[in-house]
Amino acid sequence: MYIVGGPAAISEEVETELAEDYEVVRIWGMTRYGTAAELAEYFWESSEKAMLVWDVLGLADVGNYEMLAGARDFAIQEDMPVLLIKRNEIPEQVVGALLNLSVESVVLVGNLGTDVKNALEELGIEVDEEIKGEDEDETNDEIRERVKEKIRHRKERPLVVVAIGDWNDSIKAPYSPNGTSRHITSEAQIDGLIAEIEDMNYTNIKIVGKPELARRVYDRLTDAGIDAHLVSVRKVVGAAVAVMKKDLAKIRIRAAAMRERLEEMFRLRVQGLQEDMDNLVTRTKNFIENSNLNESVKERWTNWVDEKKQSFDDNMEDGNYASAWADYNALSAKIADLTYRFRERLVTAYRELIQQETKLQTTINKLRTLRERIDSAMG
Repeated sequence: MYIVGGPAAISEEVETELAEDYEVVRIWGMTRYGTAAELAEYFWESSEKAMLVWDVLGLADVGNYEMLAGARDFAIQEDMPVLLIKRNEIPEQVVGALLNLSVESVVLVGNLGTDVKNALEELGIEVDEEIKGEDEDETNDEIRERVKEKIRHRKERPLVVVAIGDWNDSIKAPYSPNGTSRHITSEAQIDGLIAEIEDMNYTNIKIVGKPELARRVYDRLTDAGIDAHLVSVRKVVGAAVAVMKKDLAKIRIRAAAMRERLEEMFRLRVQGLQEDMDNLVTRTKNFIENSNLNESVKERWTNWVDEKKQSFDDNMEDGNYASAWADYNALSAKIADLTYRFRERLVTAYRELIQQETKLQTTINKLRTLRERIDSAMG
């Protein structure tokens, strides 16, 4: 079973309770951009193509969830990951995901700024196509048309109708392989929904979301002779659990592969940190030896470096990597401090030398003037 989101969104207590009956994998990042990037890297080892969607303000309750839902449906048809970005910026986590997945081209969704395209060009990633309109509504319509065109020629055409009370309702819809979703916020949109259903001839229609509105949608579809299923939230959760049970073997395989990947990355990072520390110790000792410090001060700083190195080695051996990292940063900060101090001493000595040189030049000029006067008097 997957948990998407950090402890602040879904508590550790919930994870612990689920872990009693299921193998739980939590996927999350520090932001929504990071979480989407982690999801992409988890479910796609590599992908030549990805979708970048403008996530308005990066906040679910004020963002354009309808555009995100449409982009999700489009990406499902193309079997490519969806990554969230800002209007004029590609977050660092997303850049990392694009590189790790070896993405060669992207589909842009939303009225994105030129900085996004410039960043993609620097990464060597082509823009395959853009889906946008004059405003968000036109963009949403364009996405829906693209999705409808993708599924028009398929025998199975599932549709999930989400009666939205708030943004949370948009994520309660059950998964529809090769299908799409449609968000309804008021009764005024039901006529358009009926027309779309008749045009697309959807074969499996589920209605979820806000109970009152969902019931009105169901009644109107039934009156129009359209076969649909009204799904309660409880049933949705049950369906999701059933799907997860069926996919448990697949989840375990992916989880094991991810663990192996993380362990390998961690091993390489630990090895790299050990090498970095050795190089830093050598640089620091060379700096101390070649400085103009007196011998007692040199000895004191050298002993301090040795103590930090020993502490680092002990922590690495015991697996206390956070403490080892703190030792490394302390030594790195110290050499920066010593470099600054040494530089200040050199600057001060140079200024004093210039002052002495100026005084000496003044004295020479006075002596030259005095000699000229003496030569003139004796001539």
